[in-house]
Parts: sequence; structure tokens; C-alpha cells
Amino acid sequence: MQDVRFADQRSVSDDDFLQHLRLPGTLGRRLTAARAKCDRPSIVGAVAEHFRTRSGPRWPFYMHGSPWMEINGRGEVMEKADGLLANRFRSSWPPFQSVDLSASDGGFDWKKGMAEIYGTLSRSVVVAELSTAFALTGDTRYLVKARDFIRAFVDGNPFLIEEGFFEDHDRYFGGGFNNSGDVYSRSKRWLDLMHCGALQVPGIFSDEDVFWLVKQLWFYAMQYYRLVGDVLRRDNHHLTDHGGAAFFYGVMFPEFSIAKKLAAEGARVIRHHFTSNMLADGDYAEHCTKYQYHITYMLGAPLALAKANGIRLLSAKQERQFGQWVEFLANATKPDGILVEFGDEFGGSLAQLFCINGTPMMSPRIAAMARALGYEPGKLSSQTPAELTRFFKRWTPGTSPRIGLSPWFTHGRNAAKPAKAALPNPTVRYPLGGFSFFRSDWTPAADYLAVSHYTESLPHSHVHWDMMSFVLHTGGQTLIGDPATWLYTDQRHFDETTSRENRGYLYSVDAHNCLVMNDDTL
Repeated sequence: MQDVRFADQRSVSDDDFLQHLRLPGTLGRRLTAARAKCDRPSIVGAVAEHFRTRSGPRWPFYMHGSPWMEINGRGEVMEKADGLLANRFRSSWPPFQSVDLSASDGGFDWKKGMAEIYGTLSRSVVVAELSTAFALTGDTRYLVKARDFIRAFVDGNPFLIEEGFFEDHDRYFGGGFNNSGDVYSRSKRWLDLMHCGALQVPGIFSDEDVFWLVKQLWFYAMQYYRLVGDVLRRDNHHLTDHGGAAFFYGVMFPEFSIAKKLAAEGARVIRHHFTSNMLADGDYAEHCTKYQYHITYMLGAPLALAKANGIRLLSAKQERQFGQWVEFLANATKPDGILVEFGDEFGGSLAQLFCINGTPMMSPRIAAMARALGYEPGKLSSQTPAELTRFFKRWTPGTSPRIGLSPWFTHGRNAAKPAKAALPNPTVRYPLGGFSFFRSDWTPAADYLAVSHYTESLPHSHVHWDMMSFVLHTGGQTLIGDPATWLYTDQRHFDETTSRENRGYLYSVDAHNCLVMNDDTL
């Protein structure tokens, strides 16, 4: 654990920030001279110009332009963005409700938001919805709303290190919306906004706005710096909070005084997780298919950042393993394109995997598998402020810039025909991960049987007592579903006064001696 004196986002000063900022070249010299003269407009101008025009590092988009907002977050992105202009927020998690957060003072009702749509706000999901709407339409109202939302969010929900942090930094971080996972997710969406053209379009982000935004990101980076050198673990939260976050701030902000240490720590943690949890047969030490998909975000994002910037994060062998893992998830997908359900959560669309998460190691085989399952695969897409500056000098206001859009938005949900020669054997077994997938062929009408067989190779993760489960899909329909998943997600876990007893019974081995047919447990 590192000692950091900046614990309150409200009280950190501009000088605190500037003392930890190292601008290179001419703008760095201009900043030094301006600070010596206490010339604030020139100080702010130098910092803003640098971050508007720097030639690197490259940013591979995280959620901007991605399918996630419509397949996981549910709902058309333009409909949600238009609602946001009137302070109507759509939750990105069940039950996907709409909430009006307008406050009497003209701002946002954060108390109501925390109670009803916590994750949507804490992760700044709305920022990516707004930036994507701008990319699709060229309407700068969406950028203005994103700017104002971020300002209001920080003002209304400042980070203040919690007292319990020093005893349990997984449970305690910055209080309120500022948990350790969501601050990192929020920051990545802010970088999406910074690389969609928001800083380059005239009249949206003033020099003061850019200076303020980078200062907030620096403050968040300092909080993750506290974790440098902490003990290594194997759980997912450790991967994101200690690994992905440190690597993100370290690589994307080389101007910060702590950047090299953060990047090195992030790489150390990410490599530890990859070495410890990636299984030799091509899948991950996690016996829930949807959670394996979730972890592709946690490893795919830093790998994309490394690949975009020529950083060797993983060995060549490990990169091939990552590609094999993407293939595992394709094999674990039913012919209708829906991930098979084993474990704590139902499967779903894999558009995000093939459009974004898997792109660092996209191959002809993965592309063919994606298309066979109905998804047009993407390519690793990234931008630099310098490229954006040149683009928006030629841009006609009101026209769609289409920067950073994945195939989900550019191909009309239509996939090209797969290259049959690139498709692998449709039947495959993963003895270490504990899965077997039997597929008659790579067509939507194929017969498909997925079997989950418990294995002792899994030391942790979402392994329960369903020693053997299977899913049968044929003729375009799932005839038999995994009972364990249905039981784990039973609404009685949450709604009734006997929820704890229900959960204990439904997770027990005896309760799994049943089938699911036509949405009923038998």
C-alpha cells in the first residue's frame, strides 16, 4: 500500500495537480513559464492544448459505439440519449426502468438515482450513450449533456476516502457512488468521450473544462496508486481494481508523475491473473459461462490498450491463449447466437465479444465463428487527439462523424457469410474447464448439446453443486435448459422474507434433480 495524501476530491488544489503533471516539449516549457508567472489562463491553456492535440497514447474505445448499450443495457441508444437530454435515465440493469432525475434546483436528484439506478450513474454509462449518439448524428447537444453530467456528478458525489479503506480496501473506497470497480469503469467511459471528438469540436469543452476533467482523472489515478504493491490474489475484483485500473491510468496518462509505477503494477497483476487462471485447454478458471464472458472485459480492455500502443503485456503464447478463450465462448454459444447458460446467470448476445472484447486477437477462425453465429466481427479501433484534431478541422457541423462505431452500428446487425474453410470442428471438449460442446454443424439450424461436468481443476469461482448439467438446443429452439441457472436466478431469492432459506435450498444438490422445459422446473 502506498501513502497518498489526497483523500478528498473537494479539497485537492490545482497546484496539487500541477505538481504531479509532466507535460513534454514546447507545451511543457510553456506551462513551466506560466506557473512561474502565476498566469492562470496560460496554465490552463497549455494543459488543455496538450490533451486536445497530443499524438499519443492511442485509446481503443471501451463502450463508445459498442453493442453493450443495446444488448446488455437494453434499448435503442438514440432513444436513451434523447431521454437524457430531458434528464430521463434508463437503467442498464434489470428491470431496465426509466427514471426522471430532474431536481427542483435544475440539477440532478442524486439520492433518487442512488436508490434506483446506482450502477448506471456510478459507471457513467450515460456518457457512452451520449457520445455514441453524437457519433451517429453529429448533434452536439449530446456532447454538452455529457459534459454537464460529468461536472454535476463530481460536484454532487465527490470522492472521500472511507475510514474502512485501510482495513478492507475491497469493500471501502471513496464512498457513495465511488466504489473501487465503478470509478475505473467511469474513467474509461470518460476517455471514450475525450476520444470521440468532444474536446475538438469548437464551443463544447472550454480550456477550463479540459483542465478540470484531466484533474479529476489524475485524482482518481492517485487513489488506485494506493494499491500498488498489494498482495496478489486470483479473484475478478482484484484483476480490475489492482490490475486493469492501474494499467489504464499508467498507460493513458504518461504525463502523471506516478504513471510508470501504475503501468508496471497493472502489468504485474494482469500477468498474474492470466498465468494463474487461464487454463491450458483454452478456457478460464471460472465455471459460469456468463462470468467467463464478463472477464473478457476485464482482460480484453487492457490487452486492447497494450496492442494499440505497442506494449508487450502478454507473451505470444498467452496472446494465442486469449484467442483460444474467445473461441471457447464461441463454442459455448448456441446456434441461435445466445451464450449457453451454465452457472449464476443466463447467457445472452455475444455481439460485444466479437465487436469489441475479442478484437485484440481477432483471427480468420474467430471471424468465421462469429459470422456463423450471426455477428459481424470488429477490428481493434483506436484514436489519438492529434488524429481527431485533424479530422474535426475538416468536419462539417451537423454531419455524422461516425468515429469509433463498431459493426453493431455500421453493418445494420447483418453478418457476412462465414468462410467455411476457417470454421473449426463443431464438437469440442474442455477437460480442465469442465465443458463439452456437441454441434452438428455451424448453421443456425444445427443440433447442439452443451454439457457441464464438474472438475477439480477449478479452485474458486462460481462453481456450485450441479455436478453435471446439460442444455439441448435443436431446430432453432432450446428444448432443455440448465436447471441450476434457473434456480440460481429464482426471484424468490430476493422478494420474499424467506429469501435466505430459499437460496440455501435452491443451491443444494437435491434441488438440481430436475429439468427445465417450457420455462417450468420439473
